[in-house]
Amino acid sequence: MPLFVVCISILYQAKWRQMPVMLFIACSGYIVNYFSGKRFSVAPQIANTLGAFTVGVLANLYSRLRHGVAAATLIPAIFTQVPGGLASTGGLLSGLKTANAINNKSENGTSTEITSDVINSVVFDVAASMIQIAIGIAVGLFMSALVVYPLGKRRSGLFSF
Repeated sequence: MPLFVVCISILYQAKWRQMPVMLFIACSGYIVNYFSGKRFSVAPQIANTLGAFTVGVLANLYSRLRHGVAAATLIPAIFTQVPGGLASTGGLLSGLKTANAINNKSENGTSTEITSDVINSVVFDVAASMIQIAIGIAVGLFMSALVVYPLGKRRSGLFSF
């Protein structure tokens, strides 16, 4: 995961002095998401919300203390939240099961028959899990902005609606 964050930071042309902060924020969010995912295995949206909340609080505090932009330090951390959230909801596992069923190979070696209803239900499950992950991350980031900036932020678009 740290190598992924460094690669994403290089890809988005981050400054070298920002990378340790980006790495710290991303690792913190990933650790919170991982352990809350173990605790709340039935509702992975809670784990995504807690991970995004941690990332948002740390990035907004960094922004407030250093008078910088929180989004620059936030982006690699959010990228680490999404794959973990999708994997925890079973989207990847259901995709692999569907691919095995399409190839007429199951776990025990016998051939299985697959219908379009099965494929449609798997696609719907993956789409629904992606929407749940996005909502969990958005709620976590919004709550973190409320905690760090309870009265809004001057000269910015935060809470301008």
